[in-house]
Amino acid sequence: HYDLMLGFIEYNAYINFAFIIKFLDIKDIRKKIDVGKIYYRIRLSTLIFIRDNLNIQDLTTLDLRKNNINDNIVVTELIKALQSITLLTKFDISRNKIGDIGVEALVGALKDNTTLITFNISDHNIGDSGIIHLSKLLPTIKTLTTLDINSNNITNVGAKALADAYALQDTTTLITLNISKNKIDEDGLIVLITNIGLITLIFNENEIGRNRSKTESNKILTGANLEKTLAENITLKTLNISASGINNSIIGYIAVGLKKNKHLTTLGVSNNIIGNEGAKALALALGENGNRTLTTLNLNNNQIKIEGLEAFSKVLDYNKIIETINLEDNITEEYITEEYGSEYNGYDDNNNRY
Repeated sequence: HYDLMLGFIEYNAYINFAFIIKFLDIKDIRKKIDVGKIYYRIRLSTLIFIRDNLNIQDLTTLDLRKNNINDNIVVTELIKALQSITLLTKFDISRNKIGDIGVEALVGALKDNTTLITFNISDHNIGDSGIIHLSKLLPTIKTLTTLDINSNNITNVGAKALADAYALQDTTTLITLNISKNKIDEDGLIVLITNIGLITLIFNENEIGRNRSKTESNKILTGANLEKTLAENITLKTLNISASGINNSIIGYIAVGLKKNKHLTTLGVSNNIIGNEGAKALALALGENGNRTLTTLNLNNNQIKIEGLEAFSKVLDYNKIIETINLEDNITEEYITEEYGSEYNGYDDNNNRY
């Protein structure tokens, strides 16, 4: 049995695939075909050759990253190859040009799969329609544990469709979801946390604090629902909601939910617009009579100043569980100079900033 790996080919991406097979006299490719990380596209003839000339029923890993695969190639060629693979466990087709039509075709090709564990279909042009198609398939694959659909065009509609589909299942195996860099706000986040039973949710660069159409009453209702969701969740261990426009108001609701939560260990809220009030709310959630499961809090690159930093210094008097609070890139040199004078903005004799 052989592993065929064509990764890291920088200059020979158009190499004659058939020639390799004939030269090596390989009859069966049983485990892995890795054509990811090639800097140019795979020729359509290569995909056809794989399908027609290799014994790939027992293939377990298929890596087709960054190969200019579009809807037409998926529909006409790739699905025929996928239909002949019975033991596929890892499928990476990220960084191509697949849209909703291609996703629908992939769903049809994978409908009989019972072995897939990791599926990466990130960085395409997939919208809510494509995710609705995926939602009909993925919850039925009882082996699937990791799904990466980041960097697409998914909104609350797609997020709700995915979450609702998993909610209908008696049991789910999906524990890691990367749905970052989409267009989902707090409502979508809530249904994903509530319905799927995830352990790790990567939700960076979404629209949590950027939905301008919400009224103040809707914001309050959504905030209360987010607070309740975090307080009652019993599965999530890691939640990353960085770079999503989270302000003091939203982090306030998250902080109250965090205080009551008994399972979360890692929370990432970096690159947001959290200031002193938000920092104090989080410090209160971790302080006396607060959360005792969180070990890592990432708050770097927000708008927290001295008053907010001081609030965290008191946390350590009560909380012996927290191990890391990352507050880098909050106070700027300009702020220190403006507030305290230039004498506080410099380096000591050992070249350490003070």
